[in-house]
Amino acid sequence: MEQYAFETLLFFAALAGSVLNAVAGGGGFIVFPSLVFAGASPVSANAISTVAFWPGNIASAKKHFRKICIAICLNYKILTT
Repeated sequence: MEQYAFETLLFFAALAGSVLNAVAGGGGFIVFPSLVFAGASPVSANAISTVAFWPGNIASAKKHFRKICIAICLNYKILTT
């Protein structure tokens, strides 16, 4: 059972980090220390967490793109009138 301790830790850290990142951002505060604790160098841990969160960031941006465009257009109209 001990042989899967780091894998289990990293799985649950990635799961919690992804949920936190999707809801409010800041999932790296969970994933980065977990990767460093598991033995990755800080530079590698930063790169791994950035690449791991990239698909979720793209999906969130696609989902909220219309809302953001509407908000920008409304703010532009208010500021220019």
